[in-house]
Amino acid sequence: MYYLIISRSVEHGLRDDQKYIKIDTINLNDYEVVFWDGFKKCREYRIADLNDARLENLLKTLKATLAD
Repeated sequence: MYYLIISRSVEHGLRDDQKYIKIDTINLNDYEVVFWDGFKKCREYRIADLNDARLENLLKTLKATLAD
């Protein structure tokens, strides 16, 4: 697996206007995490551990959005 997308989409797939988090594996213990709002990149981090507080905050932000 090269990347993981996490969204609040009820249906399979994403619309162009939906928010989601994309976690991209660069190397072992090296990840690029991006919070997207449709086509707009809102926040972007490079982390070494998936147990990072910044990723947890992004997940909380996504959780607070409506599922659609």
